[in-house]
Amino acid sequence: MGHGISSKGLVLGIVAACAAAGCTGSEARIAPDGTEVELGEVSEALAFTDQLTQVAVRFQTGGDDKRSDSQVFFQVAVNGVWALYSAGGTGATWPNGTWTGFFYGNLPAGTRNQDISNFRVSWQQGIGGFILSGDNWNMEAVDIWVFDATLGSWVQKGTPIADPLQRFTSSTTSWVWPVGWPL
Repeated sequence: MGHGISSKGLVLGIVAACAAAGCTGSEARIAPDGTEVELGEVSEALAFTDQLTQVAVRFQTGGDDKRSDSQVFFQVAVNGVWALYSAGGTGATWPNGTWTGFFYGNLPAGTRNQDISNFRVSWQQGIGGFILSGDNWNMEAVDIWVFDATLGSWVQKGTPIADPLQRFTSSTTSWVWPVGWPL
């Protein structure tokens, strides 16, 4: 086994370099395998029966950062059951105006595109450090990809974006993709 950079490490490095250079979601699109997608390039449409094995998600923070004591999760509804994945638990601060690296989740065995009905993000508030006020977080965008085992490649499902897409507070702790899972 070699000691090279893993594809996840490469992606994190590319995303970090892009964030440091001030890139926004519209300036650089990086697939979870580290390849850059040309602007305007359309991913192949998925068939209903395509086998999906993984989901990869990254987030853009807007004008209110995620503090290190808050946690973010993403969920995929597969055959009516929400599969839960962690997206950076405590210890990670997501500064204003930056993209995170990708967070990965293995989908249940045998998942087909048609088996997925929706996607959501949930957030658990931290206590807020020395001032003991709760954290809030503005999610500006979420970039959602799946690994299509039928095609043998990563395919982007969508990147919902708004200013903010969702403001998470003590009373608003989840965001559900309003259009459902695009087929």
